[in-house]
Amino acid sequence: MLDELCLLQLSGAQVLEALENSVSQYPRLEGRFAQVSGVSFQFDAAKPPNQRIVEGSVRIGPDLLDLEKNYKLCTKDYLRQGKDGYDVFRDGICLADGETAGILPSLVRDCFANLDMLNGESDTGVAKRSSTFNAMRMMETFSPSKVGDGPEMLKRYAIYPTVEVVSPPFDATDCHWYVRRGFMPLNPKP
Repeated sequence: MLDELCLLQLSGAQVLEALENSVSQYPRLEGRFAQVSGVSFQFDAAKPPNQRIVEGSVRIGPDLLDLEKNYKLCTKDYLRQGKDGYDVFRDGICLADGETAGILPSLVRDCFANLDMLNGESDTGVAKRSSTFNAMRMMETFSPSKVGDGPEMLKRYAIYPTVEVVSPPFDATDCHWYVRRGFMPLNPKP
């Protein structure tokens, strides 16, 4: 399976609908639970499906989700076709399909190659200039930070996603609240 990617433009209302779908079947183990990046939100699993996202909790980067604003997101083309309940993606504007957006394994490989370049661990070769340009663009776009224990010289640039379990603002012993957070922004700097 190639895992072709696509770049979509969705309204804030559509992003909220996609997030609701993401948590609609929780705690069932399904593929629909979104792996987000640059987005944080809270949900209440005790509520009925499509009513679980806590109002006012969705943030894109540091900003609250604006239902009228347009956002760009990258996802698998499989989901763009409405699979796993993501019917809302079919209504989004496709800015780049699988042919132009590439495939997931290549994107991941290129990301690690860029991190290697930033950490001074890449081989010299024909693609050195292109890799240097891509690594510099990655620094400008995503502002990766160095992680690791010990002195600064032992730390390495990395993408460092986290998932936090947070306490609800009220006594709810039978519900689960999660905040999903990622390092890379959904709408990177131009």
